[in-house]
Amino acid sequence: MIKKKITLGNEEIWKKINRFVQHNTYVLTGGLIFTFLFLNYKIGSIADTMNETLVQNTHYIKKNISHPIFLSATGQVIVADKSPMSYYDERFKQYLVNNITDNLIVGLVKISNNFTQKYNGAEDLINRYDRFNYFIKEFTNGNKQVISQFANSLYLSIIENKLPEYIDIIGTKIETYTVREDKEKSGKTYFEGKISIEAVVKSWIPAKAEWDTRRIEFKVGYKMEADPARYAHIGNPFGINFTSLDIPVILKPQKLSPQSTKTR
Repeated sequence: MIKKKITLGNEEIWKKINRFVQHNTYVLTGGLIFTFLFLNYKIGSIADTMNETLVQNTHYIKKNISHPIFLSATGQVIVADKSPMSYYDERFKQYLVNNITDNLIVGLVKISNNFTQKYNGAEDLINRYDRFNYFIKEFTNGNKQVISQFANSLYLSIIENKLPEYIDIIGTKIETYTVREDKEKSGKTYFEGKISIEAVVKSWIPAKAEWDTRRIEFKVGYKMEADPARYAHIGNPFGINFTSLDIPVILKPQKLSPQSTKTR
């Protein structure tokens, strides 16, 4: 009896729903249309917002890529501009010169860390002096032979007390600079040139018990190759690799002309 009442109750409900649908078809249809239009509007609004955000982010990224921001030591924010650079650019040439002068042209005070560091030979000098070690690692692909003869002559000048205490570079000039590209075969670019360096040399002369200060000019020859795909990394963004260096060892005044060494 109870089951029969429940069945009749369910039938009555479905009949009422059916009658409601039949008599209110236009209301339901209008509701469905309204719901569809509302959802379409909201989806379109979300899509527009996403597209606007994408455009803004793209603009932001492009702006930051083309205008890198630097923070100076004093806390000043500097916005720089990017511009294309080639191997013929003067900025690249100066980058090349700085790598040689900053790492390889040194006086006794600097290389001995204020007379606290001693070396047991040219090999030890290359391995333990941080600037030489850095240059070998970053710009010769680990090839110590590039500066081995220079390091040997430099070590001899140290133990014979012939290396000036201070060598301060005051000017540089590129004498020759040749570039040869071989992209089809090796994919590398080859360089050869000579740099003129002007420096102030200050030497302690024991025999006179006084300092000798003079301005000198000497030349550095180099050969190198550039292959960003093979050699480029954070410390060497252009992928340069020195293969030969001709660097004179600057001596105290008892040697009037610098002793020159060359690697092949």
